[in-house]
Amino acid sequence: MHDFKYRVFATAPIPNWGWELKDFRSESLRDVSDAFLANIIRTETFAKMPAYLSLMVQRNQSWTDYAIAKTGGEINPNIREYRELPPEVAKFAKPSVDKFVSSSRDEILELFDNVGIKYVERTLEFAEGIRVSMQALLSTVVLESWTAFETLASDLWVTAVDKGPKEVRLRVANSSRLLKPDDNIGPKELLDAEHDPSSNYGSSLRELGRVSFQKLDYIKRFYSIAFDYNFDKLFNEAEGGYITALSAFRNVLIHNSSKADKKFLKQVEPFPDFKQIAKDDSLALDGETVLKLRNSAMLLGQELIKFVDNILTPKAAI
Repeated sequence: MHDFKYRVFATAPIPNWGWELKDFRSESLRDVSDAFLANIIRTETFAKMPAYLSLMVQRNQSWTDYAIAKTGGEINPNIREYRELPPEVAKFAKPSVDKFVSSSRDEILELFDNVGIKYVERTLEFAEGIRVSMQALLSTVVLESWTAFETLASDLWVTAVDKGPKEVRLRVANSSRLLKPDDNIGPKELLDAEHDPSSNYGSSLRELGRVSFQKLDYIKRFYSIAFDYNFDKLFNEAEGGYITALSAFRNVLIHNSSKADKKFLKQVEPFPDFKQIAKDDSLALDGETVLKLRNSAMLLGQELIKFVDNILTPKAAI
């Protein structure tokens, strides 16, 4: 039976937790950086929800059963509808409620692990519906992690081109590697465009479809054009280059019904973790793999922010 390794992901902290804009110098990066961190935290919080829900359900059921037994009532096994305890019964659960509310963070985390996660893992052993749901949850974490990284890469590039030194804009303007304009953009669309290239050149290029960051190769291409730098080393070193694997998993999940194709196998070939995957295999995700994929987006994203920060506000300019 597939081991989802849910505990591995659910108990793992976000790398560099507490990272904020104060670690960077450029004020114009505030919104971009905050949005990226919020996206990563939202995904991490979502993945922990099953364990938190199972903890709450078991906690509340324990309090309910205790209060009913204390008042001489009969515990009803019928689960057809949700029932509130009457006030005269609920008061007997109040000491337990108060004790839980006053628990320390460490105590809550211990309950989260020993009750919530254990219940989820135990249920995964015999409930097919829960296994399907867990696979969907882990897939969503992969997709959300890529989306967070893609959005960051796009917004960072646009900010750097809009607000960075003029040589950045000149390199982009002189490049022959921009995308062709969208065929649907005519005089009317140009007139209605939101961004003026004279003041927001990067924003204008993105709006008109001359640049795109929906593919990993595109991200490397347009960053290399703007900054005259080979980003292969940076992309390959952050979290062992797992951003390539994240991109590959994202594409298969979205475009190929979670089944490995030849392109996927070629992209993940450098990673020993995926050598057992064959063509047309359905991808069976687990918490350990998803954690590496999520962290690749997080850590590479931070490195890109640092890079752009140095372009916008060089250390010598402080």
